[in-house]
Amino acid sequence: NVHGERGEFPEAARLFEWCLMLRRKELGANDERVAGVHVALGHTNSRLGKYLDAGQHYLAGLTIIEEVNGSFDERIPKLLWFLASTEFKAGNLKEAKHFLERLKLMNERENTGNNSDHAKVDQMLLVI
Repeated sequence: NVHGERGEFPEAARLFEWCLMLRRKELGANDERVAGVHVALGHTNSRLGKYLDAGQHYLAGLTIIEEVNGSFDERIPKLLWFLASTEFKAGNLKEAKHFLERLKLMNERENTGNNSDHAKVDQMLLVI
């Protein structure tokens, strides 16, 4: 999104909302392209400091991706990290911990992430 690249986040958010409405209408609510717009809105709202809105969009994107592709999609760990970070910034420590613990279990179960990813999750869990 050109507006996001220019730092024009309110305009970027407005256009992503419009895109989300169109994609839902044309593709249905459970399409991966709808999930992609939710994630983009999550990033944009996070940049605007609207962490609750960002978290809702990240969660909507995660839910669609899991419904369409199952729990082994490669995007899930990043979305869990975004959710944990966003909830932490919003002051929702219980929710942040939930997503971090889920990410930690996923990393351990599937041996995903590198050592710095694991350390980052462990460090954030200690803070919470």
